Amino acid sequence: MWGVLPHNNQYMDFYRKKLNDFMEQQAEDTITPETEPYVTPYSVISHDASPQAYAAHDLALRSLLKNDFKLMESEDDKKNKENALIKINDILRSWMDRVNESLNIRVNDANPNTSTNYARLLCYGSYKLGVSSPNGDIDALVLSPAYVDRDKHFFGMLFELLSQYAKDNENIKELTSVNYEHSITPLITMDFYGVNVDLIFARVDNISVLDGFVDASGL
Repeated sequence: MWGVLPHNNQYMDFYRKKLNDFMEQQAEDTITPETEPYVTPYSVISHDASPQAYAAHDLALRSLLKNDFKLMESEDDKKNKENALIKINDILRSWMDRVNESLNIRVNDANPNTSTNYARLLCYGSYKLGVSSPNGDIDALVLSPAYVDRDKHFFGMLFELLSQYAKDNENIKELTSVNYEHSITPLITMDFYGVNVDLIFARVDNISVLDGFVDASGL
């Protein structure tokens, strides 16, 4: 998208019109947290780097992406993805309960947010960076205690648990395990409550180092 705008005359004419509209209204407009500039098309305004120019260009670009190209998430889109991740976290807790029980692991701390015997959900990619589109997927890492086995527990027990939920829940669709010998990125992928989610796996010796840094939505 960023590379298209400066070189496509139709888009640029449309963009310049929006920019002129913002410039005309700038005297009476107030920049709020919702409209605070966050993206600047540098190639367009390299000849004028004043704060006013940056603000006007950013507001015009925000309007273009959100209202005309529908490339920015609404608050409802963001909330829906956050709720999906919270639900996944609940499933991960049930999964870790099963893993711990199967391995006879004694769990001293039953709080999954602080216990060394529970996995943590970490988001990355466009969602983590806050630049996800309305239909953009969520890339998330399931970071587990060192005793959790990727094939047996992640692609085994967790996938089976998700499959069980999917049978009775129409909000879990297209559940797929990608764990072949030559898979570049082994993962579990699914359409989860209207959001495409890709889960990858890793394990770490001391998972408690993340305490206080991750919330229920994996951020």
